[in-house]
Amino acid sequence: MKITKKLIKPFATLLLGVFTLGALIGCGNKTPVAEGYLWTATKGDVTINLIGTMHPAPSTHNFFNKKVTKILKNTDVLSVEADITDMAKVTASQDKLLNTSDKTAKNQLTEDEIKKVNEILAPSNMNISALSVLTPAGIVSILESTMYEGENYTTSFDELLIKKSQEKGIEIHELESVDFQLDLLNNLYTWDDVKATIATVTDSSKKDETIKYLKDTFNAYVDGNIEFLEEDVANMKKEVPEFYDALVTQRNIKMAENIDKLVKDGKNHTIAVGCKHFIGEDSVLKELEKRGYTINRL
Repeated sequence: MKITKKLIKPFATLLLGVFTLGALIGCGNKTPVAEGYLWTATKGDVTINLIGTMHPAPSTHNFFNKKVTKILKNTDVLSVEADITDMAKVTASQDKLLNTSDKTAKNQLTEDEIKKVNEILAPSNMNISALSVLTPAGIVSILESTMYEGENYTTSFDELLIKKSQEKGIEIHELESVDFQLDLLNNLYTWDDVKATIATVTDSSKKDETIKYLKDTFNAYVDGNIEFLEEDVANMKKEVPEFYDALVTQRNIKMAENIDKLVKDGKNHTIAVGCKHFIGEDSVLKELEKRGYTINRL
């Protein structure tokens, strides 16, 4: 399946970034508050809190609004895509991005592309040699991170939420894992995507388009504008159906299955995953409705 960077771009917020973990732990009183996306799912006497998270994100806003704070006060178990605060596990998982193929950045990229990569990485004191040990997915992640860092998109609500929950003694449960997500990345990204990413990062108009998309998505999150994401997710499904099925539909089905099994233990459960997993006709919300849950937005 050949997927170009142009088509991959809208999916940036669907996989939890594990290599650009932010340092934001708390927010001042004057920090703008993000509205975000919150729901409850109820079946019988079981009510689950659902928090749509944002990753990557800038460290400019307070994600812990009054509703989120109230939810955490009544949470025994927080279920997330992956526990990215377990650095021992994350470090071990990074081996999945090491390239064991004879195809490397040095022999798959043109001289011009290698020159551009060296220019991109120069501020980080890295060059093409550092990328030659990585898979296409690893290279794309590194190159994209240069754009995110330049716009201060270096944190994630997921990380902050996990750390806050740990401070409160809340149990952390993984619906997926870092290993799972890296395997998924390796299966999706090709050398064509590496080339497209280089073109995006070094072309001012393409780079501006990508940054605008990130900012528009984050602004929609801040405002709680669900219509923006509904249109975005619908476009993804239309433009790249096979990719959408692997990255969105199948994951959402499995998440909903896991959630339905998990919440039968009598504990108070909160589910926190990337907000787009809760949006659209193939969302976790729709899958929970199929299993008899009533959904209400908070």
